[in-house]
Amino acid sequence: MTPANLQLRNKISISDLVDYPFLFRKSDSGTQATLEKMLNIAGVSLSQLQVVGYFDSMEALKQSVKEGIGISIISAIAALDYVNCKFINAYELAEAFMSFSLELSSPFLKQYHTNFLTDSNKRGYDNARVPK
Repeated sequence: MTPANLQLRNKISISDLVDYPFLFRKSDSGTQATLEKMLNIAGVSLSQLQVVGYFDSMEALKQSVKEGIGISIISAIAALDYVNCKFINAYELAEAFMSFSLELSSPFLKQYHTNFLTDSNKRGYDNARVPK
């Protein structure tokens, strides 16, 4: 996500963002763990990014992006309220689809799919997979 006055092209790669100041969630958040997987997929190390701040709260992070302090990567659901109010711009990241595909192919999720999901939920899970 970027401030409303910064427009990037959609379907951007993380490697295209290394020149921008970055804002992150605290290092032990689920958002941060997912982001680190996407960085790995993109071949970008955290040290290559211009990290200018870490936040305990998602709301503080979004507000800081809105104010132009930096850009960030969060889930589409978390960004939706600010996007709808036109406070920030949201983008599709190429690595997000690769990361999602890796998550769906993990051994834990395969076992979960086989042993715990109802037939209806299995169909939804199967439909959410990213084609290889």
